[in-house]
Amino acid sequence: MFEKIISWFKSEDQQDTVLHFGRYSDSFKSDKQVEYWNIALSEFEKSNYLEAYNNFFTYLLDEKEGNVKYTITGEEIGFEIYQGSKVVKGKTNKDLFQAEVILAEYKDLNLAVMRKLLEMNYTLQYSRYSINDNKISLKFDSSTLDGSPEKIYYALKEVAIKADKLDDLLLNEFPGLEQVDNFHVEEVNSKEKEIKIEFLQKWIRQTLTRISKIDRQRFEGSISYILLNLAYKIDYFLLPQGKLMNEIEKIHGIFFTNFELSKVERNNQIIKSFEKILAWSDEEIKRELYKVKATFGVTNPTAHTSVVQVLEEEMKSIDWYKKNNQNDMVVLHMEYISLYSLFNFGLRMPSRLLFDILIEVANPDFYKALNFKESLYDPEGEKLNGPILQKRLKHIVSTAEQKYPQLGFDNTKLSFNSRPEFMESMLGEIKKLNFNTVS
Repeated sequence: MFEKIISWFKSEDQQDTVLHFGRYSDSFKSDKQVEYWNIALSEFEKSNYLEAYNNFFTYLLDEKEGNVKYTITGEEIGFEIYQGSKVVKGKTNKDLFQAEVILAEYKDLNLAVMRKLLEMNYTLQYSRYSINDNKISLKFDSSTLDGSPEKIYYALKEVAIKADKLDDLLLNEFPGLEQVDNFHVEEVNSKEKEIKIEFLQKWIRQTLTRISKIDRQRFEGSISYILLNLAYKIDYFLLPQGKLMNEIEKIHGIFFTNFELSKVERNNQIIKSFEKILAWSDEEIKRELYKVKATFGVTNPTAHTSVVQVLEEEMKSIDWYKKNNQNDMVVLHMEYISLYSLFNFGLRMPSRLLFDILIEVANPDFYKALNFKESLYDPEGEKLNGPILQKRLKHIVSTAEQKYPQLGFDNTKLSFNSRPEFMESMLGEIKKLNFNTVS
């Protein structure tokens, strides 16, 4: 379903290229994958460890991603799991489960690197950092008897996600380290990179100019939404890696964890972060734009009730902007709701696809720059492309109803009079989604 919908986005110049937006998610696996998981649990309980792990790796495999490889040789399974720029390699037999990812190589290891690794060891639950044979690694091992599929899943997730985030940061912080095991990373084509860099810089400049005209004390709430929306938009469209991804996550953390600071102070810190990114050279940014495979999503599966809570809370702010005739903030705020949900929640596919449509409607210039064949919104004529929107929505809903017969998304309740009205009516229908699987 997802590949078919993506194919509608292709232009004549993109027949061989499918562009993916938003973070990878492994939330809400298919029924077939869930079956493999249940078999893994059952076989483990019977002490059929190799058969359990065989089904476990099949559960992890996302055929669209090609993210897991494993081979069975006699009484041993060897495996490779891809996560971003790193590869987790390991093996398991009837006695032991071992996994390791090499972060970097070195010729001379200084004290600062060892101190950092020692400090970071305290943040780990399952794994540990290791220095051996001029390599820095992240390792996990367990006796097979104690290696239930649940434990192995969370251990491998920790190793994979930590390693993917850390390798680029270590290389940037410590020039003496060298990159390793990134053979699977794919380059983004040069034209796409140029467009993404152009929009990154344009979005930041426009945002900084916009908030420079707003009273930072009086309208600190509006400024927060503008800044966070920018961060999530960069994450969604550019799929940044390494240093740029780290900056976006730091911006998110500044606002949602530094509660000892006032909102104005947090906004000011975020502004400085964007100013720092804007000062990077094109070459620095290019190094953070590449294609990767993933096995684990950063977000955890999220109940739809959490999305509903966000919608109910944020719609109050939208009402204020509507009453004050701030239509630009109405659109931005509804774009923010969509981007925030995709950044923070592991959503079911129907929700993801519906939020994707809202984001596309809010950003027609970006899709036009990438030569997408059909635009959902014409900013010059301020007109929605009703037929294409209806076609896309009908396919999403009809496909989703095969699994969720009570989904409840009603196309007839959507308003196509204006972009703000359409986006608000879409959010209203998303709010009502029912993911019960029994009719």
